[in-house]
Amino acid sequence: MTDPDIAVRDERTVVGLIPMTEEGRAWIDDNLIYESWQWFGGALCVEPRAAEDIIFIMEDQGLVVGRS
Repeated sequence: MTDPDIAVRDERTVVGLIPMTEEGRAWIDDNLIYESWQWFGGALCVEPRAAEDIIFIMEDQGLVVGRS
């Protein structure tokens, strides 16, 4: 199994998207609009309803996403 570019941490009320590689961080910076306060503990925090769509697009564009 390949190491993930993005690790996903689902906390039920918020989902953390944690860039694990430079490619993962670059993808977030290039493709998502976010505010600085959305970063917490190295994770970009998004609403659960948005997370599934974001993850689908990440995987569709070739990123490896690890879900825990």
